[in-house]
Amino acid sequence: MGDLNLGDGLRKVMLAGIGALATGMEKGQEIVDQLVEKGELTVNQGKELNTELKRKADAKRQEAKDARASRPGAGADGAGSAKAEAENHPASPIPTPTPGTVYNIKTED
Repeated sequence: MGDLNLGDGLRKVMLAGIGALATGMEKGQEIVDQLVEKGELTVNQGKELNTELKRKADAKRQEAKDARASRPGAGADGAGSAKAEAENHPASPIPTPTPGTVYNIKTED
């Protein structure tokens, strides 16, 4: 009879373990489902953010293009001509070196 009580106890422990495992699996599945939902939400938020950033970048690019085009003397590519640049800036007191120019530089000994 002592062996029979030990068998019943062992059986109860085994059934309790199986019940705990089943409960744990159910809770684990719920947690996984919640994480998947959050992950999908995060992916959708990322897509929306990416779309918004692209829209803002395109708007800034267009603003810069418009600003270049509105400069005086701007060509088709938005770059100012050399003549317009020279007219906008006074003559520099220091001559700009050109290829073939020879400069005599004196150094103190």
